[in-house]
Amino acid sequence: MRKRIIPYLKGGAVTAAVVLFLPLLTPRLNGQIAVFDGSSWASLGKIWQEDISNGAKLIQEYNELVKIWTSGMQIYNLGMSMAKSFTTGQKGAWMTMAQMATNDFTKDKYGETILWPQMINGQPGLTPQAWATATYPLTHDSYMSGQVPGSSTTLAQLATLNAMDGTSVSCLQNVANYHANVALNLPSIMKLAVSHLDGTAGTNSNIEQLNMINGHQEQSNTEQRAQGAIQTCLAQQQTLTIKLQRDQLAESLDFQGQVYDYNNAQDFNWGGSAATISNYRPQ
Repeated sequence: MRKRIIPYLKGGAVTAAVVLFLPLLTPRLNGQIAVFDGSSWASLGKIWQEDISNGAKLIQEYNELVKIWTSGMQIYNLGMSMAKSFTTGQKGAWMTMAQMATNDFTKDKYGETILWPQMINGQPGLTPQAWATATYPLTHDSYMSGQVPGSSTTLAQLATLNAMDGTSVSCLQNVANYHANVALNLPSIMKLAVSHLDGTAGTNSNIEQLNMINGHQEQSNTEQRAQGAIQTCLAQQQTLTIKLQRDQLAESLDFQGQVYDYNNAQDFNWGGSAATISNYRPQ
């Protein structure tokens, strides 16, 4: 009985030494969670249950410890490499200058564009009045009242004129809003840029870096929405240009059709025209 207990005592002593020694082998990573292979830990408990010599058991336990140590060092080295961050100077080399919206300097001589610079530079509320002051109004239009929309070249031209006014005012408001938002967004952009250029450990954790990436993405999304509004205006202006060209083509084709119908409806046979001319006497 004593012979049976001794190997277990020896095995227990070795196992206890291993348990006490393993915390020294386990790397402590700053902000990293080390996950070891569970099979390696389980094999340590099974070694002393095998029917082999204590020397063979020690060798197996040593080999398992080497595996655990190697795995721990690999995780530790990975954590250390992931914890490295760029310095402020290195990040500063990436900094580029953003293209800011420039102010409008449209001149005014007799009041025709007196509101134009203020509008463009960030006061969208002035847009309707600024556009009306800078354009020529249509005042003599009562002759169109009896015409039918969809079959009148004059009303088609009036529709183009009205659409130009509406679209232009809307687009100018978008431009004015963009200029106003540039000044409002600048502090947020600069704060994020400063955080991005920070090379200290306080702003380089995984969570903080991911938050900065999300911040950059959100600012990019906001800029894309602003650009989308301006691109929509350009598409509207292009549509009006196409409408104007289309109406001109339709009017030209319609005129050619009228000439064709007139030629087919008229009788070009002169008949007794020679006698009529010869017998003609001035009164």
